[in-house]
Amino acid sequence: MRIDIRLSDNYQGTRWYCDDKRSVFTKGYIVDPNDSSKYIDGRAFNNCIKSILSKESLSIELPSISGNFAIIAQLSDGKCIAAVDRQRSFPLLYWTDGETIIITDSLSNIAKSRKTINNEALLQFSRTICVYRENTAYNEVFQIKPAHYLDVNTCGIKQIAYYTFRYCQKKNYTEENKIELLRMCYEKIFQRLIRYLNGRQVALPLSGGRDSRLILFYLMKFGYKNIITFSYGYEGTDDQRLSKIVADFFGVNYHYVHCRRNKMRKMARRHFHKYIDFAGNGCSLPCVQELYAVYELREKGLIQDNCVFLPGHGGDFYAGARAVIVGGERPDEWRDSVVNHLFFKEYKYTNTALNESGRREEANQILSKHQIVPSTLQSKEEASECIEKYYFDERESKYIQNCVRYYDYWNYEWIAPFEDIILDELWLSFPLSDRVNRKLFHRFIETVYPRELLNIRFAGKPTTVLKLQWCYGFVPAVDYIKYRLFQSYASMNQFVWSKYVKRVLALENKGG
Repeated sequence: MRIDIRLSDNYQGTRWYCDDKRSVFTKGYIVDPNDSSKYIDGRAFNNCIKSILSKESLSIELPSISGNFAIIAQLSDGKCIAAVDRQRSFPLLYWTDGETIIITDSLSNIAKSRKTINNEALLQFSRTICVYRENTAYNEVFQIKPAHYLDVNTCGIKQIAYYTFRYCQKKNYTEENKIELLRMCYEKIFQRLIRYLNGRQVALPLSGGRDSRLILFYLMKFGYKNIITFSYGYEGTDDQRLSKIVADFFGVNYHYVHCRRNKMRKMARRHFHKYIDFAGNGCSLPCVQELYAVYELREKGLIQDNCVFLPGHGGDFYAGARAVIVGGERPDEWRDSVVNHLFFKEYKYTNTALNESGRREEANQILSKHQIVPSTLQSKEEASECIEKYYFDERESKYIQNCVRYYDYWNYEWIAPFEDIILDELWLSFPLSDRVNRKLFHRFIETVYPRELLNIRFAGKPTTVLKLQWCYGFVPAVDYIKYRLFQSYASMNQFVWSKYVKRVLALENKGG
């Protein structure tokens, strides 16, 4: 099989590196396998992968590689391996006709004439925010799933999982043990991070929530000074007000980006369609909520060219934000609970004649067909795990993690410190009851935060702000009203979904 590797050459965000023979391509950063106190990227990362490949042990080593990365290695005799990390931080796509396989990081690198709309995938996409499993919105194009690698050889093509989301709960921890283990793990992560940053400017999107505050706490704890924090949206919200209070507490630079209609329209006219194509790739809804904020900071000269953004992705998920204790006494009740939970949380219906019963049945069929919810569940724990596995495989990796495309688009590096596999697996080793509603996390921060910081509450359910002013000038009025009443980022992104799907269809209808 002929292998055609097509990587973007626009150098937006983190760059691809390749060896002299252009056979090994790497992107991102990983924890150094020989020194867990530092990250490696660029040439050092590439050489590390070449060394692993020389021992023919990449598939063995992948489960222990921690970081945000993508790897493509073209081997001899028509063989190739392409891998993404557990979060699918840098998406990889592939197309094949049986004789040639194209592996790429951008849908635009595959000719439109080679793509036809997958109506079934598009229907499922329209109900959620991403295309399930390895599918995309196109029949011929597929995505490498999170925690998978693509194995291409003379026998064909297949995706192989190198990690599967599983609880590994251990019962012999006392609460003091758990908190001490977390403290040591967080400290090691941030000491490594600060070593890697090496004095570069850090841009921290600071909300009224827990994860961004924890990042700022540890940066300050270890003496990092070159920090700019920011928030955006509308004045008067809990997030905006509390972000300013937290920034003032730590004495760091804080900037509030007001989402003004005229400026956002101007930015959108130049960048909106480019961005949704860049960030969507036929796989997921492109999130736009921070796109303008980074643009504005950039235009004002507040962030430096070598600035590194530190999003808190993964922090809430592994600590238990999506953890649920499923009720019921019988396997059919457990399964119904899982389907109902995902239906009410994940499925959004617009412009459909189906009643609620019909919508629920359609969702059940989709979840079953894609093997997201198995036909039978053996225990309540398995049912709870099934819910979180959905988020791991689909929402977190394809939508939440996809938010880093803001930084890539404006050509900035980013690091997600909470996605360290040692920290993630530590969280999964704790009992489910500790993770539901992030109970253990709350007890943890009570032990590490100073009293003055604990007195600054976290943002709860946002309150209504009655100041009438549009955000995105082209948001449908109904979505704007929803946002103003409920402060819902999801409603703000509905128009992005509709425009994105319509754009995909329009491009295809033009004949590719």
